[in-house]
Order: sequence, then structure tokens, then C-alpha cells
Amino acid sequence: MNRPSENTPARHRIFRLPAGWPAHWRNLALACIMALMLSFVGFVQSWNLAFSLLNMCLISAIMSLGVNIQWGYAGLFNAGVMGFAALGGLAAVLVSMDPVPAAWAAGGGGIGLGLVIGFVTICANIYLWKQAQSQGKKRYWMIGLVIVVGYSLMRQAIDPS
Repeated sequence: MNRPSENTPARHRIFRLPAGWPAHWRNLALACIMALMLSFVGFVQSWNLAFSLLNMCLISAIMSLGVNIQWGYAGLFNAGVMGFAALGGLAAVLVSMDPVPAAWAAGGGGIGLGLVIGFVTICANIYLWKQAQSQGKKRYWMIGLVIVVGYSLMRQAIDPS
């Protein structure tokens, strides 16, 4: 079991265990100190503040796990994992909040219509790609035309929003 020696930097000697204690007790002791500090805040100031601090601690712990997932595997940036985490957070907000009538009045319907038009454009391109296999270069011009028309229609629906 590695114990810090006298040559250990000061940052590693902040909380040393007495000789003969198992190393995992350090984590338990630090967790108990944190619980005592949060209890002290609850008794002295308010329990709302203590629970909001605890909530912030838990959120920070989860965020640190997320950063570890994002950057931890060989140090490579993985936008896919964090993109799905962001979509999960967005879904939680959308499900837990009531609809805002002012947002719908400001153009929420136009955004939804633009998404539907974009989806229809993608489906039309897939269908056209499969059906026009024997057309040669003409197929690419047809696909391009469908993309331009779909994009124009989508922008007309979304722009006022």
C-alpha cells in the first residue's frame, strides 16, 4: 500500500490517514466531512441552501462523469455520445415543462412545419434515388432540384418564425 512519504508534494498531504488505516477509509472520511459541512449549513443558514448545495454537488459529479465519457476513451473527442446526452436533456425539459403559448404564437408552428417539409424532402430524395437508377447524370440533377425546392419551401415556413 503506497503511503505518501516526506518527499510527496503538499497537495497530496492534505488529508493523510493514520498508519494502519485502509486506503478506502480516506474517501469515507471525506464524504462524512462533506455531510457534516452540509448539515452545518442546514442548521446555521437554511435547509433550502443546504439542499441546493447538495444538488449542485450531484450535478457537478454527473457532469464530471459526462466529461470523462466524452474525453476519457483514449482522449478522443466524441460528439456523438455528448450529442445524445444533450438530446436526452432536451427531451427531459420538453416533457417536464408545460407548453408556452407565447412561443407557439411567435412561430413554433412554423418551425414544426419546416421540420416536416425537411423530412418530406429527405424521403422524396431517397425515393427518387432508388427509382431513377437508370437515368445516369440526370438523376443527380433531379436530386439537386428536389433539394433546392425542399430547402426553399422549408425556409419559407421557418423564416417568419
